[in-house]
Formats: sequence, C-alpha cells, structure tokens
Amino acid sequence: MKIKVLQFISSIHTGGAETLVKEYAQKIDKEKFHVEILCFNRLDSPYEKLLQESNITVTFLSDHRFFIDKVHPNLFERAFNKILRYILVRQYIRKMKPDIIHFHLNIASYVNFASPKEKAVIFYTHHSAPQRLLSDRWYRGTVENIKSLIKKYRVHILALHDEMKNELQDIFKFNNISVLNNGVDGDRFRINLNKSQAKQRLGFAETDVVIGHVGRFVQLKNHVFLLKVFRQVKNKVPAAKLLLVGSGELKNKILREAKLLGIDEDIKILENRLDIPEIMKAMDCFVFPSISEGLGIVTIEAQFAGCTVVTSEAVDKRTAISNLIQYVSLDRSESDWANTILDCITDCDEKKIQYYGLESWDMKYVIKKLEKLYEDEYATMHVGAKERN
Repeated sequence: MKIKVLQFISSIHTGGAETLVKEYAQKIDKEKFHVEILCFNRLDSPYEKLLQESNITVTFLSDHRFFIDKVHPNLFERAFNKILRYILVRQYIRKMKPDIIHFHLNIASYVNFASPKEKAVIFYTHHSAPQRLLSDRWYRGTVENIKSLIKKYRVHILALHDEMKNELQDIFKFNNISVLNNGVDGDRFRINLNKSQAKQRLGFAETDVVIGHVGRFVQLKNHVFLLKVFRQVKNKVPAAKLLLVGSGELKNKILREAKLLGIDEDIKILENRLDIPEIMKAMDCFVFPSISEGLGIVTIEAQFAGCTVVTSEAVDKRTAISNLIQYVSLDRSESDWANTILDCITDCDEKKIQYYGLESWDMKYVIKKLEKLYEDEYATMHVGAKERN
C-alpha cells in the first residue's frame, strides 16, 4: 500500500519553497508514495500547468468562490474568507486522511486546526532565517502552533543546514530535526548553451553585460538596493543591462524607482518563467543582495549553471559549492558592490571553475533522503521499531 503524502503550501508560484514542493511531487517514487498538493490560491503560475501535466493532484481552496472576485473585500468578507479557509483545510485533510502532512512556510495553524488522524506524521520544512519565527509579524503564532503539534503528533522538522538545525532546536526545545538541502535539478542546469546564444534568445546583444537576478519582488530581496548597484555598474560599463526574473507586489514600485534613477530603459523583466537555466546562461553575473534568506537556493542554481555570483552575507556560506561565488556585506556602498561585480566578471574563466560537494545538492540525492525519512517515520507510527528493523 502506498504512503499517502500531502504537500501543503500557501501557493505554487515560482519561489524557492514552491519550487521544492513541485520537485518533491514530481520526482518522488510513485510506486511507494501517493502525493497530493494543497494550496490556498491560484496564481497562474507555470508550475500549476506543469503539475497538472504530471498527473499530480493540486487542490486550490480559492476554487471555492467566496468573495474572491472582489478587488477590495470589506472587513467582514476578509474574516469570513479566513474562517472558511480553516474549515476547508480541515475538510480536505479529514477526507484525504494522509499518512504524512508536509507543510511549508507559516501555515502551521491550519494543520493544527485540521486535527489530522492520530497516526499522521507531520513534517515541517523551515525556509527562512529561524529568528524570523520570533521577530517577524508574518510568522506570528507559528512557534506556538508547531509546539502544539509536537505535543499531539509525531513531528519531524527539516532544516536547510546545521546552523539552522541548532537554532530551531533552541526555539522549539525539540530534537527530531534533520538537515535536508534544498536540492537542485542538476541535469536541468548543466545545459549545452553558450552565453552568446543565451543572450540572443532574450533579445540582448552579444556585447551587452547582463547583470541578473531571480526572485520575487518583495522587501527582503532588496531590489531597490540592486537598482542602485546597477546604476553604478552602468556608469562604469555603458553596455550593462539588468535582467530581473520574478513577480510580486512590489514590481510597480521597482519600475517607478528605476525610472527615477534613469535606468528604466536598461532593465528587462521576465515573469513566470520555466526556462531559468537558459536565462541564467545569459547572465554575466548573478547578483543577489537579499536582506534575509533561509539559505538562498537560487545562488546554488546559478553556480550549477556556471554563472558568477555576487550575493549578500545574508545568504548562508554553505551555498559556496564552487569558486564562482562572492559574499559582500550590505554595509558596503553601491559602488563597492559594482566594483566587486565587475571584478568577478573580468576574473571569470570557465577553465578555472572548481566545484565541490555537488552531489549533496543534486535533487536525486535529496529525494532519496526525503523518501527514507518519510518511510522511517511512517514505520515508527504504523509498523513499530522491531518490525522495521
């Protein structure tokens, strides 16, 4: 009998946590596991079609229309929607009766309210800096809800690296925590496409110096700082172009800021793309000045693609899987960042690229490790330690 796994996340856009859920669902052993995905909202993400084509059941609670067409729902309507969403999550989970519920981001309260079956195993992957659990309003109540789940269920927390594991152990006073890398589909990023071809595909000239970024338009990704850095690069190298890949609520603000800085005509924005490896091949440097990151998996992807990376020190240094990456403090000036970027581009030599520890980041390895964790926890609850051994 297959182990029933529910991957539960708020949405399936093309962010890091969402990409991981998509990869888990597509690549897990279908002979052993039956996987479904539960989300709150449809976002017209290309992942939605991709999962459908892979015959993976994805349920969107927003399909239950409740004031969904209103641009500005009033206070009552917002409260009604939220309460109904809790009820719908509980109905879904009680109907599916998953053996494993694997949730991501700050939706622990929904799992807690759903009261899954007694022998359900709860997995939680933490994707951001652990201190955000204590200080960020977005995570309000998450710690208490996870502690409540720990009291009632077999819970297994997944951290992205050892330091995060230690911090989560301190926060939850709980030891059933494993480190599991956010894997990368290495085969997708090791493609035979040279930089000139990749630039032409995107409408750039071969002589353009393309500075790239992949990430949602949200405050933590620090796009305004990136624009100011790019302006410094542009002052030094007139052929520079900025390529931004992503979507989000701050997109229009970023466009207005670019116009104020006088660089709007040198920026290209691409949304909802599945061809990230091909896009990264066009970049002369991938720049990632995040204010906070749980890990920064996109910097790993960029290195897999052979791209030079300049990132903030908010990104964990375990992402250094090659000699392609440089970490720069956000206390440094925009001019310093620009100089570092241009130095990295100048110094980059494909013949001198060195990689280390790639296997542990490859999605094939990560999936095998995840399957083992699922099977062991399921056996603990349903078979018993003696039979399992």
